[in-house]
Parts: sequence; structure tokens; C-alpha cells
Amino acid sequence: MKGFDGQFIMAWMLRQGTTPATISNGSKIMALTHTTLTIRVIDLYNFLPMSLSKIPGCFGLTELKKGYFPHLFNSEENQSYVGPYPDMKYYNPDAISSDARAEFLKWHKDQKGKIFKMKCRLTVAT
Repeated sequence: MKGFDGQFIMAWMLRQGTTPATISNGSKIMALTHTTLTIRVIDLYNFLPMSLSKIPGCFGLTELKKGYFPHLFNSEENQSYVGPYPDMKYYNPDAISSDARAEFLKWHKDQKGKIFKMKCRLTVAT
């Protein structure tokens, strides 16, 4: 949330008519609290300085892992897309660490013949 994510959450809270209580470090939002709904959103990175994909392994969890999402494919015209999995360029593979790249390439190859439903992927992370 120290990055840009907090801005989206704060904007949602403001649209709901609630000004969240915030804890900031300069312009970076570290925590947001929606007092009416008793929701508190914190930046996990403040406590566990590692990538999101490494957190389950830190706790010895093998059944949970961050999936892959074609962020570059996520546009207004693709919101209702149903069809083959998007080309790997839409997953921004150059931003994937060299350690994880081979795993991503294998995963993407394994998706051949499967159906990608954008609306489902936006609401449920697998």
C-alpha cells in the first residue's frame, strides 16, 4: 500500500462518503481505517519486507500462492473477455524475476486450450 494501491482504496472510501483515518509516512499511506465499517487496511510490507509471492512460503504454506494476472490486458474493452488465455506479453514477463520466469513460462504453456474469463479473474485470484 506504500505504493499506489492505497490511493484506490482511499478513493473508494471517499466515494462511500467516509473520510478514512490514515497513517502516512510522507505521501505514502501505511494504514487506512474506515470507521463506519470498522475496516482497517494495512500495508503488510511494513511488517514483512518481501514480495507477496514469497509470503506463503515464509509460513511454510505450500497450497497458497500468488497467481499470474495479465495486467497489461486489463483494459475497458477486455472487461468481458472470454477466450484463450492472453498472450504472455500481457503478463509483463520482463518484470518477473529470473527465478520465477521459468515457472511462469511453464504455467502459461499449461494454460493452452483453457478458457480465460476476465470477470472471474478480476473477482477471484487463483
